[in-house]
Amino acid sequence: MRKNYWNTKLLVLLLALCQSWPVFAYVGPGLGAGVIGVIVGLLGSVVLAFLGLFWYPLKRKMRGKNEFSDEDSANEQESSLPEQDDKPQ
Repeated sequence: MRKNYWNTKLLVLLLALCQSWPVFAYVGPGLGAGVIGVIVGLLGSVVLAFLGLFWYPLKRKMRGKNEFSDEDSANEQESSLPEQDDKPQ
């Protein structure tokens, strides 16, 4: 009895889905261009996320250690600044 109940419900659902009703909507070229724009935007964001999260760190590791470490670059920046006297003028 219970199985027959679910079969009847499924049959009614399938029959309801098979019917077509008129839809009063206009799908013009603007909507098509918008859909293409959204798809291109999503694909572009996925590519940029891949580049930012995976490619650049992998590229850095493939090159090996950077020419300057963080300490070396900080020392280089400090040495490029002109010497200042501690005496007030």
